[in-house]
Amino acid sequence: MTSTIDTLSAVHLIFNGSTCPLSFIICVWGVFTVSKVLYCNDLVPGCKFEAHGDSEEEILAAVADHIATVHNMVDISDKILAMVCAAIHEEVRVRSRAVGA
Repeated sequence: MTSTIDTLSAVHLIFNGSTCPLSFIICVWGVFTVSKVLYCNDLVPGCKFEAHGDSEEEILAAVADHIATVHNMVDISDKILAMVCAAIHEEVRVRSRAVGA
């Protein structure tokens, strides 16, 4: 399950290396979602495959299928599995809410 955090965040505009006055703060109401992602390019330069999921298990299932079909690696060694697991990252996405919503 993707975790969501409803939050009100302030983004400070930066001008010439200093924080602008408080009147220039932009407030954004949005929903932040956290999930897992693996970019195959991190392991095989030039490969455009991306696996997105809510858990490491979802990512591993998608990657195992991709590795077998695209990279012709049916047997995945413990060393390759460790490299794949290390390449899985958390991904945070922001979905803004409409003004007045």
